[in-house]
Amino acid sequence: MVDVEQGTDEPGTGTAGRVLVAALAVAGLLVIGYFALGMPGMDHGTSPTGSAAPEAMDHESMSTMHLGPRTFAERVADPRSSS
Repeated sequence: MVDVEQGTDEPGTGTAGRVLVAALAVAGLLVIGYFALGMPGMDHGTSPTGSAAPEAMDHESMSTMHLGPRTFAERVADPRSSS
């Protein structure tokens, strides 16, 4: 391919590559900015009285449940069964 503007036999560089590199650079900056701001919109549980605090959890309802292999297999097959 002859580059008419340059008068050489080398192919032209075009702007498609520059646009792609610029788009990737902008996308990278946006991702870095998102993480630098602490992922806005995420609840990081910074408040000690919030719902993420261990004191706010109901520990009484979290009893340890032991199931035998047969009961476990039955519940995996049909999660709605409580027997």
